[in-house]
Amino acid sequence: MNRFLIFFLFIFSLHAHSGEVERIREYLKGLKNITADFVQRDRYGNKQYGKLYMSRPGKMRWEYKKPQELTVIINGKKVYYYDKQLDQASQYVGDKGLVNLVADEDIFNSNEVTFLKIDKHENLLESHFKTKESTDKFSFIFATDPLNFLGCVVKKDSGDNPRIKFKNLAVHNDLDPSIFKFQHSWAPKYTR
Repeated sequence: MNRFLIFFLFIFSLHAHSGEVERIREYLKGLKNITADFVQRDRYGNKQYGKLYMSRPGKMRWEYKKPQELTVIINGKKVYYYDKQLDQASQYVGDKGLVNLVADEDIFNSNEVTFLKIDKHENLLESHFKTKESTDKFSFIFATDPLNFLGCVVKKDSGDNPRIKFKNLAVHNDLDPSIFKFQHSWAPKYTR
């Protein structure tokens, strides 16, 4: 009896949220090229401010302005990191979780990303995802009326769960592709 009840509740909850899943899916498909100001808060309450540029699939640029000036660029499977104050740069094959979330055009129907669930709060929807190659979990937070991308939370095993809140989110037809190219004196010249 208990197994039947649990199965019924599971199927019912999937059906109950199918409308929200479809709304979020269609909304995210429309976010090909965006910019947004952001505030990122760590588990201690420390804040960093900056600007996000994203061009899907596969390109993202985070410009942290204060208190520390950093630039993180994801371009395909490569991640570039630059600390302006130290004039220090690094390049690596990226965290598969974040890279796959950026690269996939439909994260609800992906081989690399698993949709976990949607939580419905008053005037908010929170969609939860996990990627195959990372233990991190990602939550996207949306206002419901009208549907608007408010931010995200990265849930790491380490307990450091950065929360990112977006402001002034704008959708663009195109973004200048040069903002997703990393140039530093040691870096190989980007060709494409």
